[in-house]
Amino acid sequence: MKLRSYLRVIILFASILLSAKSFSQRYEIRIVNMIPRERSSDTAHDGEPNIAVNPANPQIIAASAFTFSSNRQWCDTFPCYRIPDSSFPRCKAPIYLSMDGGNNWELQELVPSNNGITHDITVAFSDTGYLYVTALKGCQYSPARGPNNFMKGFFILRSKAVVRLSEQIESLIRIDQRFGFVHDQPWIEAVTSIDTISGRPVFSDRVFVGVNKQQDALSSPARDTMYEGRTARVLISGNAEITPTLFNAVVIESITNNDKNPGAVRVAIHRSGKVYAIFLRSIPGVPRPTIASERCRVVVVRDDSFGQGLVKFDALGLNGQVVADNQTTTYHRLGDEGWLGRCRVGGSNLAIAADPNNDQHVFVGWCSLNAEGIYTLNFRQSWDGGLTWTNDHLPSIPNAMNPAIAMTSDGRVGLLYQQLVADLSGIRWWETHFTMKHWNLTGVLVPEGERGGEYVLSRFRDDELPERNSEAGRPPVGDYLDLVAVSNVFYGVFSAINTPNNILPGERRDRRFPIITPQYNRQQGNAGQLTDLDGNLIRSSVDPFFFKVERKRS
Repeated sequence: MKLRSYLRVIILFASILLSAKSFSQRYEIRIVNMIPRERSSDTAHDGEPNIAVNPANPQIIAASAFTFSSNRQWCDTFPCYRIPDSSFPRCKAPIYLSMDGGNNWELQELVPSNNGITHDITVAFSDTGYLYVTALKGCQYSPARGPNNFMKGFFILRSKAVVRLSEQIESLIRIDQRFGFVHDQPWIEAVTSIDTISGRPVFSDRVFVGVNKQQDALSSPARDTMYEGRTARVLISGNAEITPTLFNAVVIESITNNDKNPGAVRVAIHRSGKVYAIFLRSIPGVPRPTIASERCRVVVVRDDSFGQGLVKFDALGLNGQVVADNQTTTYHRLGDEGWLGRCRVGGSNLAIAADPNNDQHVFVGWCSLNAEGIYTLNFRQSWDGGLTWTNDHLPSIPNAMNPAIAMTSDGRVGLLYQQLVADLSGIRWWETHFTMKHWNLTGVLVPEGERGGEYVLSRFRDDELPERNSEAGRPPVGDYLDLVAVSNVFYGVFSAINTPNNILPGERRDRRFPIITPQYNRQQGNAGQLTDLDGNLIRSSVDPFFFKVERKRS
């Protein structure tokens, strides 16, 4: 027995040393402004970015943000049609594409849009190289109601063909749509599974869309009484590469909420077939602490067969597993509540990721008000498939929002978020933070050594953002950002004020992260000023930024 104990200690110590050695290498961080140079005169606020990297060729990257069409004169201005015509689409909105690993970006207008802008859009690549896109239809005009969101729905698109080389994506075809009902925040994820039929491999794109069908809220007169108060959904396709595609809408909430599930539904897929989803559940019968908040439980559900079984998302029990109870979350309300500095916060601040090496290891993040009423970001991890949760070495982060999580194949966990901090003079700054951590296979946190911990990617003053109620209440930075991992490389996107001084320059290097290389596509002026292509000064605004984290090549 003693010999076995000694062997365990030796194996554990050796694994820590090997892991520490592998992570002692230094890393290169590259940051790129995604606005193309020809759009240098742009002063819109392009918030809520999302990213997809093609596993078949990681040089091909797609991204999205709240970005207007270049042909806005052909479309109506934000938010909706101003004429009584509900035909769809009237024009198309753009997505961002890079064919050289994120160094250069272009905009391609591929997404149907009522008004020339993308609404709550997310993107995903399957392993076969298909690009999948989902987005809200956006506002529409009703002769009786005027411009409104009442009947907005969403659609799911797919590239016409696989994208493996540097060819352009010529078009997107619509493979599903859910119009005529109020939905919010569709979030798409994809993976390709391999089955053997008659001795031959068969590839199937498993595509999942987390969405909140707010039409079924108790306060909605048009709700389906079968699902009232249970609005968290996951749409599932087991073969999205086939046209037409059938998506099965699964209600993952089993308990009637006070009104509806607040905020977002996020999904994480593992190649083993396990699929995790996270959402918020308002606690029945518990009154709201304030008009702009709700008392909630953070809930995770799991499916073990890519959602193809007779009963879906029941692996953690009928009601799922509660990660955290009695959490006060804020709503997307305009006014004095639901704001952090000049940024809007709310129930979309959810994140989840599964470890590619261990389908039982899953990470989650969410935001809530702490006991002092401070908006706080929380992270947890589970080592047993979501049954139990720990916050080991994961302290809560005050005044932070927009979490994103990804895990590399060599065991690193990447955490991305934005935080409002104040300096000694009282000036408030928004910082975009990226953190790397590593737990070995036995669940022990590897000493950081030279591999680094936290790094600040951008920094700008809160008063550089527009006033809260400007631009029809659209949040300038948005309710989410994104982080993904392909092999051992992290790829991420965030939105920030776009002047050069706000992206930390190469001279400001951390000892543990010796290289950070800001690159810009759009025209930049001197002394932190922005100019158009003619050299005229323009006001700063919010741009989407791409970043990449990889080991420094020796």
